[in-house]
Parts: sequence; C-alpha cells; structure tokens
Amino acid sequence: MLRVKGKGITNTTIHVLARDMKTVYGHQPRSSSRAAYYGRTFDFITQPSVPVYGVVRDIETKSPLADIPVTVYTIYGMNVTQKGYIATKTDKKGRYRIEGLPIPPAGTHKDKGNSIAVRPGKLPYIEHDWFHVPRGDGMIPIELNIELRRAVLAKGRLTNKATGAPIALAEIYYAPYTKNENCEKYHRYADGSMRLMGNSDTRYHSDEDGYFAIPVIPGRGVIGATIKAGEFITGFGAEKIEAYQGKDPRELPLMLSDSLISSLSHSLKEIDVPVDSSEFDLSMYVDDGESLTVNFVDPEGAPVKGVEGTGLSSTHHKWKSIKDDHALATGLTIGAIRPMHFSNKAEKLTRFIHLIPEKGQTHFTVKLLPPSRLTGRLVDPEGRPLANAPLETRHQNDPSSIASLPQTQTDKEGRFDYLLPTGTTYKILTQKNKYFIMVNELKNPEPKHIDLGDLILDPEAERWSKAKAKRKPVITDLVSDTVEDATADSNTQD
Repeated sequence: MLRVKGKGITNTTIHVLARDMKTVYGHQPRSSSRAAYYGRTFDFITQPSVPVYGVVRDIETKSPLADIPVTVYTIYGMNVTQKGYIATKTDKKGRYRIEGLPIPPAGTHKDKGNSIAVRPGKLPYIEHDWFHVPRGDGMIPIELNIELRRAVLAKGRLTNKATGAPIALAEIYYAPYTKNENCEKYHRYADGSMRLMGNSDTRYHSDEDGYFAIPVIPGRGVIGATIKAGEFITGFGAEKIEAYQGKDPRELPLMLSDSLISSLSHSLKEIDVPVDSSEFDLSMYVDDGESLTVNFVDPEGAPVKGVEGTGLSSTHHKWKSIKDDHALATGLTIGAIRPMHFSNKAEKLTRFIHLIPEKGQTHFTVKLLPPSRLTGRLVDPEGRPLANAPLETRHQNDPSSIASLPQTQTDKEGRFDYLLPTGTTYKILTQKNKYFIMVNELKNPEPKHIDLGDLILDPEAERWSKAKAKRKPVITDLVSDTVEDATADSNTQD
C-alpha cells in the first residue's frame, strides 16, 4: 500500500499491485466504500482537505495544556475507528493542527463525519475520543478549541492479598456510576456513550512496585484492574460493589457509565471521591483463588492427549494447547462458574463445560464427546431454496458474554449441515440483508443428529422475524440412529 499526504490534500492510502494490469474495484477493508486497486502504472486524483486547528486548555483556568496527544479517531467514509492514523501533540501554548482529513459532503450527520481524540498523557484530565470536527465551508481552516475539566488523581497500590507482593503491569480502568451528578461536567461521560472496558484500551498501568494513578471524577465510581500475567480469580471485590449485586452482566451498563465487566477484571473497588479533592488514595488486592487438576477422557473413559481449549486460567478466553491428558486450572472461585471449551481435532471430540469448583475439590474429569450434527433446509414461502445464506451460531457458555462459532452457509439447495459442540445452548441466526432467527434456543446436552427439516423464511419480513418450521425436529442418536420425538420444552423450534 502507498500513503499519499501533503498540504491541502486528503491523507490517503492507495492499493497498488506490482504488476501491469488495469484498475479494478473491490471491497475496501475497514471502509463502507469500494476501493480502486491499481497496477504498476496509474493515475490518481487526490481529494481536497482543510486543516483543523485549535487550542487545548483547562475549562476553568483557561491555561493551555502542553504536550497533549491529539489524534484522529474517526474519518468520514470509514466504518471503524482510525485512532492514530493522523496524530500530533499540542505545543507549549496548547496549540495543535491536524492536516489531511477528508471534507464530508454537505448535510453529513456529525456521527458520520470526522472526529478527533484527546488523551492527556499523565495530566489529571479525563480522555475523550469523540470531539466532532465541524464540516466548515470546505475552504477555510476549521477552528476547534477543546476545553477539559481537571479531574481527581486516584493513587493506589495493587498487591497480592495473601503474600503482599506487588502486582506490576496491571491495566487500570475506571467507570463512574451513571447517576453520579458530576458526569455531565466531563466530555467523556456527558454524551452518555458507553464502551466495553478491559480490552487493553487503557494508558494506565501499575508500575513494578504495584503503584498506579488514574484520573477519576468526584462522586461514586468503580476502579478495575486486569492482569495479563499471573493466575488470579476474576471479579475479586465485586461482592462489595452495588453495581454487581444480583445483576445480570448485561444490565451493568445501566448502573455504570461503561461496561466494566467483573469477569474481565481481577480486582474491583468502589470509590466515592469528595468534590473538593485533588487526589484520592486507595488500596486494591488480587486473590490467587483455588486450583485443581482437569483430566480429559473419551466417551469410553480412556485418557485423551493433545487437547486444546479455553478456561484453564482466569483469562479464560485464551486458547491453549495441552500435551498431556490433564492440565491445571487456576484462579478458581469456590461456587462460581468457570466456562470452559475443549476439543481434540484428531479424535473429533469436543465439549463446552461449566466448572463450578467445590471446597476441597482437587480434580475434575471432562468427558469429551462427538459434536452434535444439525441439518435442515432454508426455503422461502414458495418453497424455493435460499442458497448461500450465512448461518451464525451464538452461545453464552460464558454467562458474561455472547460468543459465536465459525459461520457456515446453506448450499445451492438451501441445505445446511453443521457440527455443534455439546454442553451449551445455541441461538441460530441467518441474514438476508437483516437478521432472522432460525432457532431461538437449541439445547445440546449430548451428541445427537438434530434435523430441523424445512424452515420457511420470508426475506420481506421484519428484522428478527422467526423462521417457521414445517414439522417438529427429528432427533436421532448418533450411534444407534434411534429416533426420538422432540418434547414440548425442547425449544428446538420457534
């Protein structure tokens, strides 16, 4: 790829192939538009751009904020954020200048246009990613001054509860309660936007001695810490925080300004910062939790080696290869669910598991099973097959999040034949310009052949409409091929 930039033109990436060819057009990654793919020799017409400039300063004192990173966050015409694609820093007088942004067409909604992000380094100000850039008149440079309200610097130390050892390189996050009346005074929270926290999108970390500092706002909020190295329980401290008391994880954004999910955090602490504070001190801890040995066996009970899977550590979303017929699960909490998923490709065995450790338990045996087979046909109201329709299979083996299996699609006859690991419940969707529900709740406790028959889908129906089944599912044992009737509560058809 080539990048073209210069005064008065849009900062652009060009796709070039090092061979003689005519220009072709195709899908552009990370964009809603089609892209040109050029050969060795080509002509390219640049698009005009006008600079964005301004001053970053304190909203109360009007003092300029120097050496503040200012970066592009979204760019008109691009589907996803472009943080860092164009970046600069403020000078000693707080001034910045961004060159190369495209000029959106007149009438473009601000959410579809350009925006810049301000992340104030080590200064006690809350970062914000969505300062919308006005379109201007397309000729005159655009002035965008940014005023930030000084926050409170929360200073703390993260240590091991049992040993007192410091925890280094932990990612530190913060989210105030939505009912915190001070939220409306800070750009980051005033617009009501929410984001998922715990995905390494932070600039705050604990140092080698476990100390950290992060800007927070006055009033109630929650600080979370995530550790990538080490085996600790997740959600430690959540039992003392109102936002997590008896709440389904999907309801958390109703109480916190961001989704600070307990299963992604190894330490959590609620704070209530006085209004007139400039600093706030706190201590946070992690807990090693419990460990036990997980043994892997086949349907006959024989040991199985060469298993791959997730759930052995508190960062349970990470896939791990296991050479032996057993492995150590760490960071467990007595009575709490640890979602797991294991497979052995050579033996074609797999399974989803909910491990709930008990006090004094030292081992746990996972019996791997063949996957269930799901078949059927997707047709329109006239009985014509719906070919090449993508099938998305969602599950919630982890109660705190929704995951999907790799997609498949119907063949030219509208048929699908799909393997489903046992041990969880699935929701199966398809798309024809919009989502439709094929099966709302498919329980899959043991290996079966589940034939859904013909599912009638009206492509003109409303979004999230349910497919209609011509008959009840036929459930067949994979070994004996004995046919079972679907019970009324099987939930295998809508």
